[in-house]
Amino acid sequence: MTIELIREEVEDLLHSRYGEEFDDPAAVAALLPSRSTFYLRMKESGLADALAAPARARVALASTRPCPTAGVRPSCGRVR
Repeated sequence: MTIELIREEVEDLLHSRYGEEFDDPAAVAALLPSRSTFYLRMKESGLADALAAPARARVALASTRPCPTAGVRPSCGRVR
C-alpha cells in the first residue's frame, strides 16, 4: 500500500459519492485537495510514516496486541 494508492482510493470514493459535482471543474477543485496538501496531511497524521515502513513492520505493528492494562488505572494497594 502506497500513499499514491490511498490518494486514488480517496478520489474514487469522492467520485462515487459526489459524481454529479465532478462534471463541474470548480466543484472538483473544491472537493479534492491539491496533491501537495494531500501529502502534507498524510505526513501530519502519521500515515506517511506508517506506509513508509516495510510491509513486515506494518504487519507486526497491526498484529501487536494492546497492553492488557491499557485504559485501566492501576490500584495503589498491594495484593497479598
